[in-house]
Amino acid sequence: MLSENGKDIGTACLSNPLIEREAWILKRCAGKRVLHLGCTDAPATAEKGDCGILLHQQLARCTASLTGVDINGEGLDILRRKYGFDNLLLHDVEELETLRLPGPIDVVVAGEVLEHLNNVGRFFTGCKALLNPNGASLLVTVPNSPSLKRILAAIIHRSESVHPDHTCYFSPSTLSEAARRHGMRTVEMRMFMWRSSSLESKIGVALCKTMIRLLRAPLLADGVAAEFTTGNAN
Repeated sequence: MLSENGKDIGTACLSNPLIEREAWILKRCAGKRVLHLGCTDAPATAEKGDCGILLHQQLARCTASLTGVDINGEGLDILRRKYGFDNLLLHDVEELETLRLPGPIDVVVAGEVLEHLNNVGRFFTGCKALLNPNGASLLVTVPNSPSLKRILAAIIHRSESVHPDHTCYFSPSTLSEAARRHGMRTVEMRMFMWRSSSLESKIGVALCKTMIRLLRAPLLADGVAAEFTTGNAN
């Protein structure tokens, strides 16, 4: 078990190998009733959907039930019209206290959502209100602030590499601390590299993975994956 105050999170990540992001999420959602926040992956909804690689599509194949939530109405329409999804709700994830669910849930998934928000604290407070303290969990993935690729880009291009819609970045420790301040407990924290489609990007990822392994520094990976719960520590 990882430290609740976040101070041992980085050390714990260093002792674990990198994970595959999608496999990590799907394993924890298999057979469960899942609420998927940020389900459209806008603006790439149709692009990824046509390839069958949207996380929402992958979750639909393994979950007992799946409800999607997003603030992007156009993306939700694409999920309905092109891919036949129902159980989709137009809602702001910073106002989850007012979300009316069609039934009970076991897992909340938020993949690459937190870095876009105005108020991360409101997100965690809302998730705590949704979760059953007797076992339900929250799965979060976010870009990692000290990633090797971001550091190299800053050195080579002498500029910051950042998505124009991002408001913040997290490290394992700061993500855990943000959750702790709003009543969530860290169950697991792991590091991962993004999946790549182009040959150039695949080569870059492979080189970075090799450097991270040689340096024995998973904390330089692309992203952070975390599982949180509202339950009491064992």
